Amino acid sequence: MSKTIYSKPLTEIYFNVRRFLTVLLLILTPALSFSQVDSLKNLIRTSKDDSEIARNYNLLADLFLDVDADLSRKYADSAKLIGEKIFDFKIISDSYVNYANSYFFKGKLDSALFYFERSYHTILRTRNTNEIAASLNRLGLIYESKSDFSKAAEYYYKALNIYEETQHLKGIAEIYNNIGVINDAMGQVDEAIANYRKSLVQFENANFIEGQANVYNNLATHYANRSQFDTAIIYINNAIVILESKNRNTEAATAYLNASTFYNMMEQDDSASLCLDSALVKYNKTNNIHGIANVYNQQAKVMFLNKDYKGAIDVLLKSLEIRQEVGNLNAESITLSQLSDYYYASGDYYNSLKYYKEYILLRDSVFDSSTKTMISELNIKYETEKKDKEITILRNEAEIKRTHNRTLIFLSVSLAIISVLLFYFFRIKTRLLSSQRKYFEQQETVNKLELEKQETERELLEQEVKTQQQINELQKKRF
Repeated sequence: MSKTIYSKPLTEIYFNVRRFLTVLLLILTPALSFSQVDSLKNLIRTSKDDSEIARNYNLLADLFLDVDADLSRKYADSAKLIGEKIFDFKIISDSYVNYANSYFFKGKLDSALFYFERSYHTILRTRNTNEIAASLNRLGLIYESKSDFSKAAEYYYKALNIYEETQHLKGIAEIYNNIGVINDAMGQVDEAIANYRKSLVQFENANFIEGQANVYNNLATHYANRSQFDTAIIYINNAIVILESKNRNTEAATAYLNASTFYNMMEQDDSASLCLDSALVKYNKTNNIHGIANVYNQQAKVMFLNKDYKGAIDVLLKSLEIRQEVGNLNAESITLSQLSDYYYASGDYYNSLKYYKEYILLRDSVFDSSTKTMISELNIKYETEKKDKEITILRNEAEIKRTHNRTLIFLSVSLAIISVLLFYFFRIKTRLLSSQRKYFEQQETVNKLELEKQETERELLEQEVKTQQQINELQKKRF
């Protein structure tokens, strides 16, 4: 039996570690410090605004997600009751998100999915497009954690379409990053690096430094998968610096775990051990069973390299128990593959073959060809729809331009016609006024002549009367 049949791509080893960081960056609010607890409780006691009280309960729920899941759900319950009382669907939806995250951190993916779906259906009633997109993104993350990559990609592209329309830079960045993770898991190397770079640019444009840390972490893993460990270390250290500065303990733990893996591959055991210790301390502090299982896998690898096969197998069996309880099929398949390798090295070929067969069956169910095809089809569909939208916009702009030009031509012709009509109107009016003026002048002349005629006739009549009087006078004198 050849040992090489148990080999697996490095992508499988790190994919599950990288995924958890992405989920944690998508909870409701930025990480809060415990110094804010008293302040929030005081605001709840003194506020008379139900909306403000409910929002503060949700903030408290978010704060305690890593610390006390039961208390987190209690605060979320208080927020939800107020939200239902005042018909605030955003508050109700955020409460469901807190429920979902509390179950996710406990590894209960089905319960987390149930509440994320309730959050989605609730937020639909607000018609807030960016909130709807964020809810779709969360659903994609859960399906990805369940290793249902085709379903995850479907939700991611739906969210991306909305974020593109609203130009929500942070949302666009998150989706590109998540799609890149799926590309990496499916072995689509070029697509993965392209999407990570798109994500990094958008996070930088949005000035969201925690998002940049997430992309650095994913890029580090990507280059480690290609055995470019020097580049991987640069990226992972960038991520750690950012996360430590922001007190993001759980995410920093994941980055430390990845760094430990990289140093281990570079045979820098001391650095690997320090990073692994830092990761385990932070995971135990937050009771993060996903992270603890990941640390078990890495501890087993260190033991294996030191020829402690029994210790490595015992630790891996503890990890496998967590994987199976959580239901993360991809992480479970990775652990099964490791167990097969370690049993083979220890000479236990029966168990080596047993776990290898389990690994093959589970791997094939996760990474089947139909899933790759569907993801590619979704990407093509998205790009096609995007181009169709661009074409539609260009056509609309061209139609608007044509309409504008037609309007200008119509207005120009109309103005010319009106100008001609006005010209003829004023010309006719001028002629009419001239004719009227001549008529009045002629009428005035006629009237003047008539007056002169009447004056002459009057003078003639007077002369005639005077002459007649003189004749009469002469006749009287004669007789």
